[in-house]
Amino acid sequence: LEKETENYIINGMVVLSEPGGGKTTYLKHLIYDLISCYKNNTLNNQLFATNGLDKDVEYIPFFIRTRDLTDVLNDSEIIGKLFDVIIKNGVSTILNASVSIQGSDIADTIASLHSEKTNRRYLLVIDGFEELDDEKAGRLLECLKHAYDSGKLNRTEDRLIISSRYKEYGYQKLVSFCKEYSITERFIKFDNKNGGIDRCVSKWFDILKKEGQDMHEYFNQMR
Repeated sequence: LEKETENYIINGMVVLSEPGGGKTTYLKHLIYDLISCYKNNTLNNQLFATNGLDKDVEYIPFFIRTRDLTDVLNDSEIIGKLFDVIIKNGVSTILNASVSIQGSDIADTIASLHSEKTNRRYLLVIDGFEELDDEKAGRLLECLKHAYDSGKLNRTEDRLIISSRYKEYGYQKLVSFCKEYSITERFIKFDNKNGGIDRCVSKWFDILKKEGQDMHEYFNQMR
């Protein structure tokens, strides 16, 4: 990330890059590293500082791909309901089951953990904003505005991260939304100066090889 800053606490951020720049990989690693910190009871100060997270807060992460919201965003009545849908579907995905009474109960439990009486807050990660057409992009932002205005998302304590290709579909609407809710933009760009891409490819190839998958040629093309 360019311009890494110490004590960089924000309402949220938009992660931008050119196509294939590594947005999804970056966000998945962020959530994995965050959960690892909690699981191992360790604190990675750089992880929190670089991503604008408060190290004194325990975040409850939800990762959502916009492609999974396409059908939901067809509903013109979704504005006030989308955040609840995301939470319940996110819990359901964790359980590897369809949304059910059990899933709803767990979603309610998570909602109770996320309260003024705890230090737990939502980390809402929405990946692939550019995959939405103009109408759905606008509707998603309206849903997020409603979540902020109704208090379901706390604009100063919860964190919202959206990834998008740089200056593609819906980008201007996203820029206006960021200005209104004090959400910063950060541009990521990976290079291979120090062999980072080669190491990443080799690491994944080794993992697949251990699993008995021969993907050597595929990863060479990626590299």
